Amino acid sequence: METVINQPTDGVYSDLNKEQRDLLVCVRQRSLAARHTRYFSAESLSELLKGPLRRNPQAIEGHLSVLAARGLVIPVSREFQTEDTGEFVFGNAYRLPQGENAVALTDELGDPRTEPFANEGELGDYSRGRELERLAAQLEKERALP
Repeated sequence: METVINQPTDGVYSDLNKEQRDLLVCVRQRSLAARHTRYFSAESLSELLKGPLRRNPQAIEGHLSVLAARGLVIPVSREFQTEDTGEFVFGNAYRLPQGENAVALTDELGDPRTEPFANEGELGDYSRGRELERLAAQLEKERALP
């Protein structure tokens, strides 16, 4: 627990404001407390936080975007079905990067795999990678048109 509270202040952490630091501490404490809960959203964090971020998912979403841009959390789109209409909708969810205890993906010889998105083994990351590849292919196709 002490390592969660004593966050580094250099590198990607250097420009984080107090709210972003508090948010990151909350996320890490939550992941330590409930190891099976890997994913979180701004809405799920809004009740856990104190101060100006409490019950303010829009502000939390903005801070999560900053943390995602710095690689401190990983954005993952989550699909779910509404109970009333049965419509499938997507929501913004996040997860922490895998820690040092995560098993790296390797080939038959034990060498690290190098193909795109091979190191992303969490649920949701594969579909996110596929979508990025699809968009990149569409962009290349549009560039090729005269």
